[in-house]
Amino acid sequence: MGKQTKVTVILMTYNRLSQLQDTLIWLEHVEGISDIIIVDNGSIDGTEEWLSTQQYEYVYFDEGVQGYGVLWNIVLSQFEMEEYIVFIEAGVYPEQKCLLKLAEILQMESVEIVSPMTNCFMADRNNRITGKENLLHNRLYYQEALECRIKRYALCANWKMWAARREIFESNGAFEEKLCGPEEVLTDYSLSLIRKGLRQMVCREACAFESFCRCDEIYPQDSQWRNDDHLFMKTKYGMNYFNLKPNDFLVERIQRESENAFKVLEIGCDLGATLVEIQNEYPECETYGLDINKAAVEIAKHITQAKEGNIDELQIPFGEKFDYIIFGDVLEHLRHPEEVVQMCRNMLNENGSIIASIPNVMHISVIEQLIDGRFRYSDAGLLDRTHIHFFTYREIMELFLHAGYTIKYIDGIAFKTSERQTQIKKVLLGLSNDTEDWMYETFQYVVEAQK
Repeated sequence: MGKQTKVTVILMTYNRLSQLQDTLIWLEHVEGISDIIIVDNGSIDGTEEWLSTQQYEYVYFDEGVQGYGVLWNIVLSQFEMEEYIVFIEAGVYPEQKCLLKLAEILQMESVEIVSPMTNCFMADRNNRITGKENLLHNRLYYQEALECRIKRYALCANWKMWAARREIFESNGAFEEKLCGPEEVLTDYSLSLIRKGLRQMVCREACAFESFCRCDEIYPQDSQWRNDDHLFMKTKYGMNYFNLKPNDFLVERIQRESENAFKVLEIGCDLGATLVEIQNEYPECETYGLDINKAAVEIAKHITQAKEGNIDELQIPFGEKFDYIIFGDVLEHLRHPEEVVQMCRNMLNENGSIIASIPNVMHISVIEQLIDGRFRYSDAGLLDRTHIHFFTYREIMELFLHAGYTIKYIDGIAFKTSERQTQIKKVLLGLSNDTEDWMYETFQYVVEAQK
């Protein structure tokens, strides 16, 4: 297959001449490349002058930086390309057979976009991609050490490197030119594919090293792009945010054999990203989703058995009983969390569990605000303006114990604290006889409560 497969590489760059040159040298050793088209998004660092002396096909936007909706559409319309197209940002380094592996995935029925595993994108916590030089070792690591499937479905694609079949652009149409940021442009396109019953994948065997992780490391326009794109996407989809990545901490609490058949319901399933990851790990698992947002359900129903509903009304529109009911950052949004977890006991099979992630209002960052006389709500995070209930470790324990559950597991997710926060924590520990430092350091708790 490899000798016959030919790939067109669209290589994006902006004011990164040396990185562009380094990437081109690297791609000389990557198999499957038929041609490279370089897209210079209005660089002013001499990139266009250098390209004019080379043999590569290229396009230079002399009118200045373009949004990626416009950028990708122009490139696709102006050049002839092979059956498989790989979009790469300068500074991303695929391993030798990476493009061939991506093309192989695209031969699967209904798979239209595929991304490689990188040190930044969809990377598990044991990821060993630490530089472009160790990619061969990393490939062996994924083949031999990971007890998981190499090919995994996903809701999101990696804007820094992704592959598609040429015909998808012919059948699905152009990118949304009112969107500018590459991540948002690709998210919008991905959602349109999902609604047509098409899928995306991440190939863990196809590895690449990213020398940068965020768009703002390249484009100073990124902040404005994100603000404008957020408003457009919110109006178009009726959603305030788009959660395309699974909550791995919740998935990890389902500890079963991969061939087991069981049922999972996620309350607040959003677009279904966590349920997709559960399906990856447990192909025989039946998944169900409930969400209050109709627009999210319209997308999630292409992935799982999803229905619209408000769990606060103490009704679940499914007749099944479940082995797991998942609440990913949901209980703090409810008016009646106690009644909800009590009701869920009747929806669980014997020895079934609730698995939940819950933010910790006792985190030192919240206390630091209070010390400064502030309690500022935001669109996301510990003080999300839609939070109705606030929890600490002890309130979480009481919530489930009072409802008749046994706490099978509880652990915290912590982030690094500032020097000032560390000093505040020491003072607080000296004032209290009943707290421990981890109670202030934990940003979020993950709990499994068994029936």
